[in-house]
Amino acid sequence: MTRPVDSQRHEALLDAAAAHVRSQGVGELSFRTLAEALGVTANTLVHHFGSKRSLTIAVMNRVRDQLLDTTMEDGPSALADATTWRAWGWAASEEHEQLFRSFFEIYGLALMHPQRYGPFLERVVDDWLETLATRLRHRGLPDEEATVRATLGLAVVRGLLLDYLTTGDRNRNEAALRVFTGGQLPPHERGVVTT
Repeated sequence: MTRPVDSQRHEALLDAAAAHVRSQGVGELSFRTLAEALGVTANTLVHHFGSKRSLTIAVMNRVRDQLLDTTMEDGPSALADATTWRAWGWAASEEHEQLFRSFFEIYGLALMHPQRYGPFLERVVDDWLETLATRLRHRGLPDEEATVRATLGLAVVRGLLLDYLTTGDRNRNEAALRVFTGGQLPPHERGVVTT
């Protein structure tokens, strides 16, 4: 008889695994190496996550949720201004660079092997689009226009982030984001404190 999974322990392990992936990436991730890094047994990870694929998807969904929560905080925001800059600032920070390298690594793996990483692909676009489009609808935009603008905002931030991680050229990418946001400066240049 299989023992039940302790949900608090599961969440703690998931957070610790996400922190490990943030610093090490997912390319060489295995239950053995992760268990050593977390100070648990490989059997503990198997009990909580079942498979490496399930663990990887859970970690990347956790990262996606953290970014979504950060960019959707209450306050002055619209897709083409504060929300976009908040998303950019969080994602392009030195602290999160490895995390997003891992995100794009998993995204690429999922696109090449959708049968293995389907759950990741199912949520990586749709959750963001729905959240962003809902906020735009609340500002009075019709459904179709809200969805189109949400699609554009998501594509711009992800595309610029991929460019920045590839080239390291923050100035050029922030200049492009400034054009997208209608000339608006990043919050730190406007004297706005962001967390």
